[in-house]
Amino acid sequence: MPRSKKIKHYLAGQRYWEVFVLSKDDTVVRACELMEKNRIGALIIVDTKKNQSDHHVVGIITERDIVKTISHHQLDIENKPVEEIMSRNVVSASPEDSAEKEIKLMMTVLSFF
Repeated sequence: MPRSKKIKHYLAGQRYWEVFVLSKDDTVVRACELMEKNRIGALIIVDTKKNQSDHHVVGIITERDIVKTISHHQLDIENKPVEEIMSRNVVSASPEDSAEKEIKLMMTVLSFF
């Protein structure tokens, strides 16, 4: 049985590897500024430990999260912490994981919807 390719092999051709991170206490307006400046649509949200090596992912905020919040007539969101509108329960993969393993993970996650 041939070994499954690792995720890193599929990512090798990608031109953009930088991941943008924001603290859960930063404001929605700060998130918007960072997304606009870097022409991206999502930011990883971390807790606020002092040392970067101690940070833990607590969520993700996307353009869609912001639009959804505004569409629910919460127009004064600029100074809210991103923690209030971010999506939680982030599922992630390591570049060292096999594609086969991650396909199974995606199928498991999708079965909940």
